[in-house]
Amino acid sequence: MLPLDKELETALFHRLDAKKCVVCGALFTPGSNRAKYCPECAGRVLYSNILLKLYLKSLKNGGRLQLDEDIPYTAQMIATITRQQIGTVERAL
Repeated sequence: MLPLDKELETALFHRLDAKKCVVCGALFTPGSNRAKYCPECAGRVLYSNILLKLYLKSLKNGGRLQLDEDIPYTAQMIATITRQQIGTVERAL
């Protein structure tokens, strides 16, 4: 019978594969070699990265998130800029 606590399960059964989340420090079993975040933190980090990219884009236009003076960015344009899926960008906005 597996423990209900995912971190305990990882510690007991996946010791060799376990990684520590760089945000919260919880143990998790990564889906790839590049994983740095536990599933709970991955979404928050993704949304904060999108927000930071939008802040940087807005600095070019005096704080306005626009392509030029007359054209505001759409969700599709932001998805292209941040290299994320449109649904993820719409949830982040």
